[in-house]
Amino acid sequence: MANNWLTLAGLIGIAMASQAVRFCISYISAGSDLLSDTNTNNEEYGFITGPGFLLVYALVTMPMGKLIDRMKTLKWFILINSIGNAIAISLNALAIAFWGILYPRCMLAIFSTGLDPASMKMISVSFPPGQRGMAYGFYLAAVYVGSSLASLTLLISSMIGWRLTFLVSGIFTGILTVVGIFTIQNLSMPTKNSMITVQEYTKPEKSDWKVLFHNRTIVFTLIGTFFRYSAGFARGYYEALYFSNEFSDNKNIYSIINALALLVTPINLALAGKFSDYKEEHLQPHYRPILCSVTNLISVPFLITMYLTSSFPLSMTCLFIVYAFGETYISISVTMMINVTQPQYRGLQTALLFCVSFIGGTISTVSLGFLNESHEMLRISLLCFVGFGYLIAGLLFIVTIFSYPKDLRKFEEDSKSTISL
Repeated sequence: MANNWLTLAGLIGIAMASQAVRFCISYISAGSDLLSDTNTNNEEYGFITGPGFLLVYALVTMPMGKLIDRMKTLKWFILINSIGNAIAISLNALAIAFWGILYPRCMLAIFSTGLDPASMKMISVSFPPGQRGMAYGFYLAAVYVGSSLASLTLLISSMIGWRLTFLVSGIFTGILTVVGIFTIQNLSMPTKNSMITVQEYTKPEKSDWKVLFHNRTIVFTLIGTFFRYSAGFARGYYEALYFSNEFSDNKNIYSIINALALLVTPINLALAGKFSDYKEEHLQPHYRPILCSVTNLISVPFLITMYLTSSFPLSMTCLFIVYAFGETYISISVTMMINVTQPQYRGLQTALLFCVSFIGGTISTVSLGFLNESHEMLRISLLCFVGFGYLIAGLLFIVTIFSYPKDLRKFEEDSKSTISL
């Protein structure tokens, strides 16, 4: 078990670096002359963050997920892709025009696609269901630690320039990849070909897609995360630009406050994961979707206040509250989907989750690129995309309060009939 936690630590380090390099471009753009130096306009910035990264990620992630489900080990797959991330982000330092930013972002998207599905599958194999909520909570905490590091690139780029900041990001990613060589176990993975169920002897096997889409918890969670991630990516790629203009005298302070808020966020993820694990162990699985719904819905009024106020202290207070509550859903929703998915389909299921989510992000970031004609238009656009995304996600998670316990029971019954050859 100790080795499992060491593996988790190595995966967290790589995920943290991956998240940092995904979002650092927005903070570097806000803190330096990156966009003006490369003659990149608002529409092109929207293309870089949307189709140039998120859409490429979404298109590649599905075949990558199917590949992961057929791989017997995943350690070196993860490490090679992480090194690719380091190279891609470093190439941004050489940019002299829009295309010099775009092609490394496309490379970054391709190398990033396999990291989360592969890592989450390793975690699902390493930890039993009763510990997965906490394990995924720790792993997904890397999203916020990495985003916190990305936030600091606003401050760093204002001091050393955007080229050196990209290069430092690449070196940082490379170091954490090397650490992963010594911490991540080369575990044997369950593959589709190694799992046969009793039902397969009596009727034709369902397609991978039918297995997943027949599950209502997966379907409603996917739709909810589509809206929620569209809001999250809108925040991730445009909020720094908004705050650096709205509070231009305090943008470096914002960089630090935002980083601190992101660092605090994983505490709630871990606590929520532990609490929901406890409730599920005591036959109360409906607490998982309840937490997902409530934490998204209560964030909406604070988001509205955050974007409408001209008070920097009030806006930053709302920022802290939104991070503290509004991000709690992520580890729980992933755990819900994993817990109702057979092991041989988990790579595809996780890839599907990210595919749908990143398509949502592509739509929101491209739209914001075209709508960002003025500071006020950016404010209104963020209010609509972000507020609506949180609201719809919260409402959809209400539906899973009823579907998740049923799907979990069905999964447990089906698992009893599984024969491992």
